[in-house]
Amino acid sequence: MREIQYLSPTSIGVFEESVSEFYLQYLANNRPPKLPQTQAMSTGSAFDAFAKSHLHQNLFGKGKDPRFDLIALFEAQVETRNRDFAYGAGKHLFEQYQKSGALSDLMIQLSSAVGEPRFELEVRGVINGYREGVTMTREGVVLLGKPDCFFINTHGAHVILDWKVSGYCSDYGASPLPGYVSIRNDPKQSDQHKDACPMMLKGIMVNVA
Repeated sequence: MREIQYLSPTSIGVFEESVSEFYLQYLANNRPPKLPQTQAMSTGSAFDAFAKSHLHQNLFGKGKDPRFDLIALFEAQVETRNRDFAYGAGKHLFEQYQKSGALSDLMIQLSSAVGEPRFELEVRGVINGYREGVTMTREGVVLLGKPDCFFINTHGAHVILDWKVSGYCSDYGASPLPGYVSIRNDPKQSDQHKDACPMMLKGIMVNVA
């Protein structure tokens, strides 16, 4: 059995869904072959490439870092067999992101950030945990995340951005998760979920419920 070096949000999600699948993917000496990228997965990766390349170019200038060139990001994240479909889908989604006004709002935040915003970084930490009534504790658990973007806003909040595309390849679409604090049906305004209890925290609107 292999030794795990760290836990990620993805691996924790797999464990919560299926312990057997977690064992096969992360612990077994002979792991099953990696599943091919689906069209839905490639669409999210394509949008990610469009978003990051646009933001990086506007913040730091074209050619500042070749890793964030649109084609470089796109080909690194989207498998060859999906590229024809994913490029058009990612471009369409990014255009809708622009039209919604969300991109403009984000650019304002990033442009006024304390220090330089960072893309494609690793966030690693070690935690120790216990559960009340349970004598066994867990020490030295390494957690690792790779957020899409990180910045510190003018109020001192450490902000992590992680783009997700949901429902684009579905026959039925996808509803936003309950509790959202902003949904954009109109570029000039955003609405909140009926059960949300919004509050401003260090310049960020959060749902305290």
